[in-house]
Amino acid sequence: MLRRFAALVAFVAIPSVLNAQSRGVPVENIDRSVSPCTDFDAYANGQWRATHPMPAIQNTWALRTVTQDETRARLRSIAEEDATKAASAPKGSPTQLTGDFYAACMDEPRVNALGLKPLEQMLQGIEAVHDVKSLSAQIVRLQEISLAAPLSLNAAQNLHDTTQMIAEIEILGLGMPDRDYYLRDEPRFKDTREKYTAYMHKMFALAGTGDSSHSDADAAPAIAAVMKIETALAQARLSRVELRDPAVTDHLMTFAELKALAPNFNWSEEFHALGVPSDGHINVPQPKLVQAFDNLLASASLDDWRSYLRWQLLNGEAAKLSATFENERFAFYGTALTGVKEMRPRWQRCVIATDEMLGEALGREYVDRYLPPEAKARARQMAVNIVNELKRSIETRDWMTAPTKAKALEKVNALNIKIGYPDKWKDYAGVVVDRATYLESSLSAARYSERDDLNQIGKPVDRGRWDMPPPT
Repeated sequence: MLRRFAALVAFVAIPSVLNAQSRGVPVENIDRSVSPCTDFDAYANGQWRATHPMPAIQNTWALRTVTQDETRARLRSIAEEDATKAASAPKGSPTQLTGDFYAACMDEPRVNALGLKPLEQMLQGIEAVHDVKSLSAQIVRLQEISLAAPLSLNAAQNLHDTTQMIAEIEILGLGMPDRDYYLRDEPRFKDTREKYTAYMHKMFALAGTGDSSHSDADAAPAIAAVMKIETALAQARLSRVELRDPAVTDHLMTFAELKALAPNFNWSEEFHALGVPSDGHINVPQPKLVQAFDNLLASASLDDWRSYLRWQLLNGEAAKLSATFENERFAFYGTALTGVKEMRPRWQRCVIATDEMLGEALGREYVDRYLPPEAKARARQMAVNIVNELKRSIETRDWMTAPTKAKALEKVNALNIKIGYPDKWKDYAGVVVDRATYLESSLSAARYSERDDLNQIGKPVDRGRWDMPPPT
């Protein structure tokens, strides 16, 4: 992910512009029975919470959550309208991409009928792994669809020259949120581990028999293999406390040094297949973790690795498979981990998926309706005025020395004002969306997203690039 240490970025979100007519503090939300000196949050928002009970589909609830739901309702109307126009729209246009993607997602009967079939070819590739070379190839193949199993090669800013983008190597691939869930024995961690292995059993059984209650003889060794690899990776990971220091994850090296650090993995194939230049700097945030991954390539059996890769694929794509897979994934990640009682309605899940996979295609139509150019220009001028006033304030401070003012103004001049949406839209070139194949359409969009990220490597930082869709 792009790191912005050299410059601050100013954003004005579209919902803020839409709600600009609502001014001041909504006093009806205040609970005056609470002392603001004791609990200001309860004082300021208590009455709102009392009259707005949290829906079962949420695990957090606030005014901003309501705004998100209002935005999704607007996106729904756009997606549904696009779905009716997609057949006559040019291939690859925002209307065709978003319309067919949303329609494919909403066709739940077809998604259910297809079951695991959309993943069959990739699963067969995993089962065909017979040596470290073919194992490396499958790990690369999963990276192409943005699945870290467990390797992730991505673009990042060079902390030693923040004007440039370089390659960064990370090891991810854990099914639980943090290393503590694998290593600590407090009841909440042990309970989550038990629920995680139960979830794996159901998913492996579904993949093997279509029945999550089936006692699949292959499930137990597959689960043990996944836990073995994930636990070994968790043991080598830095703790959250250690990761607070940016210097700890700053390890520039050459391609030759990377190959020497982890000689079992085919790095040449990795960089070649993903189209990444290997002649520049590479950052490896956690070298010991990369070594642990490399050691597992040699020490874990190929059977273990096949089980692990199969799990990463099943788990990573479960939300786009039939309801049996999606429901089991929600039961663990939604209910067991975050306490959400009910799954969002299908239309909300499909709006969220469309926004995640084709955010600038859907967002382009969103801003056409809700943020015309003149509104963006007014918002930008407001931001410029704020920056100018900040400069004036610095220049007139008599307690600041001249060198301090110069440094402060240098930071202000580095501000990158972004309003509403990018000046240059993503073109989604090569993305193929067919409403008959929801998962395959999603994988095509994922491949574009991966290429779009990796294409930054070896180039100057694009300060006009957005890392969030416009409606966010």
